[in-house]
Parts: sequence; C-alpha cells; structure tokens
Amino acid sequence: MAKLNINYVGINGGTPGEALRALTGMPVTNFPSDSINDSELWAYIEDGTNKKYPMAAGTRTSNHGLIAGHAYGVLGSQTLTSGGKVVHKLVKMRNPWGIEKYHGEWSDNSPLWTDAWRKEAGVQTSDDGIFFVPLDQWR
Repeated sequence: MAKLNINYVGINGGTPGEALRALTGMPVTNFPSDSINDSELWAYIEDGTNKKYPMAAGTRTSNHGLIAGHAYGVLGSQTLTSGGKVVHKLVKMRNPWGIEKYHGEWSDNSPLWTDAWRKEAGVQTSDDGIFFVPLDQWR
C-alpha cells in the first residue's frame, strides 16, 4: 500500500473503506454509523460476520483508549445470552497495532464479564489488540 502511495506518509489518513478497496479490488460499502439506527447497524455487522466480509471502522474522537482518526478491524458480532435470550450485543474489534485496547465497558478486565460470558465470547485476557465494544456505545 505504501508503494502505491509513494511512501508511508501517503497512506496516513483516509478511510478504512478506501484501503480495503485498494487492497482487494472488491466493492466496498461505506456508511457513517450515525446515519442508521442500532437495529440496522447490527444487521450490517451480523451480515458481514456471517458472510466473512472484511470489515473496518474508523474513529473520530479519542475515547476509552481508542485513538481519534485511527482505523480498527471489525472481527464480528457477538451476542451474550442469559436464559436463552440475547441480553448484550457486542462488536468484536482489533487494533491493527496489536496493542492499546478499548478500556470501557466490556474491556478484557471489565467486571461485567462473567465466566460463562467469557467462555461464550472466547475472551482471553491478553495484550493482543482484540476487544469488545457494546453496540450502543460503538458509534
């Protein structure tokens, strides 16, 4: 990617969709998450997860350890259940740097995780860059 843009300075900025399009040559769907409701957003994420689409998200502001203007990989959707009902919807993400993670609700060390939910989501407490963000705070 840096060679296509002369150097690394040339790839500083842009959107995750631009990068995916340039790297894969495939069509890309972009949408600002604030232009759709939570149900529509969840449907997009679940559909992409089920179809194994590469997905990414960018940030506008720094919050809970996330860096403004940085792109993160969206690894998929994760539901947590209780009594057979979905009680939490989380977006599984990864920082491409493999470090510095989200520190808000549902972070690796969050007290919200029960042993059963950790097992259900496959959560490992490690500095691997993978984290979960609740859908209602994902925007």
